[in-house]
Amino acid sequence: MSNRFRALMRGVLLLSGTAPFCLLLLELGLRVYNPFHFRVKGNKIVLTANRVELYHGSSPKFEKLITVTRNSLGFRGPDPPENRDATLSVIAVGGSTTECRSMSDQAMWTAALGRNLAERFHPVWVDNAGLNGHSTFAHAVLLRDHVIPLHPKVVVFHIGGMDQGHTAPMGLDFERISGIHSWRPWDLLVTAGRSSELFMTGYNL
Repeated sequence: MSNRFRALMRGVLLLSGTAPFCLLLLELGLRVYNPFHFRVKGNKIVLTANRVELYHGSSPKFEKLITVTRNSLGFRGPDPPENRDATLSVIAVGGSTTECRSMSDQAMWTAALGRNLAERFHPVWVDNAGLNGHSTFAHAVLLRDHVIPLHPKVVVFHIGGMDQGHTAPMGLDFERISGIHSWRPWDLLVTAGRSSELFMTGYNL
């Protein structure tokens, strides 16, 4: 056996021994802190809370600098009041026309709705739970996991555009929200890897 072959075998053995350990360290590290803020992991919607995003307007009709703020719930709008039982609580659910990522916080329609309602009701709390690209299949997941536990008095649905002509979840719903429903080997691998922070980070990337 040549020295080159023995060196190659030692390298293969070393790699096979250290690779699982490195992957385990990465998995644990990402579970402690994941620098990538993905909205979806597996079949769950992940809302990033207390985050400010800045965008440059893509059209002269938009603001030059757009500020999108996520509150403590991961929604757009004010934080929930302490006494929600005595508050008229309204949460808007929909796609991009609800989320309004092309408008700053005070310019979106839910902010205007909150100001108008505040003239007639006190106290009032209006939050924006819109998610770009999602249809009602995804909204059902959002309701189950994030909206219903808040027990809002009113939920406003601004939906329909993403559902026209569709009787089943679309691509964004399948891949981002509803999970992978296929027996293809790659889809099965994705389904099996949903519990891994490392795998889902790589898949989302």
